[in-house]
Amino acid sequence: FHVQKDLKKKEQVEEVLTQLEKQYGRIINAFTFGPLLVENGVCVVPDDAKYTYFNVGAQVHAQRISFTQVGRLEYLIIATEGPDNKNSRGMTLYEIAKTTEGEAKAYAPDGNCISYNLDGGSSSTVIFNNKKINAPGAKSRTINDIIYFATLVK
Repeated sequence: FHVQKDLKKKEQVEEVLTQLEKQYGRIINAFTFGPLLVENGVCVVPDDAKYTYFNVGAQVHAQRISFTQVGRLEYLIIATEGPDNKNSRGMTLYEIAKTTEGEAKAYAPDGNCISYNLDGGSSSTVIFNNKKINAPGAKSRTINDIIYFATLVK
């Protein structure tokens, strides 16, 4: 992952992409999501009831997913259930960030990890072996893109 913070205009994004392409070559995947949850193994979301991040509902208890790089081509995905699921209230951004910070220590004990918040709510779906494994009681909605992991090992 390469973190680009505080880009608010299209021109800024284009400039950063041009710089990254000069340094690393062609950009294959670029994601615009967030906020950044954990950087260098440390939670960067403030425990502040006034904290906001665009329209992601930072203080709302919701179904959430954190996407964490713990090593070269190694990732940790944490998916939570939300208020649509029996006996669940969901998590705020701060809560998912602190959970991710704690869990990532087992996979990146040197603290070399970085984590982002993906879209929350009913688009936070994890499928494994063709079966939804998180938030079984949550409503569904159509989504336009996915992050997909595959292996060549049978």
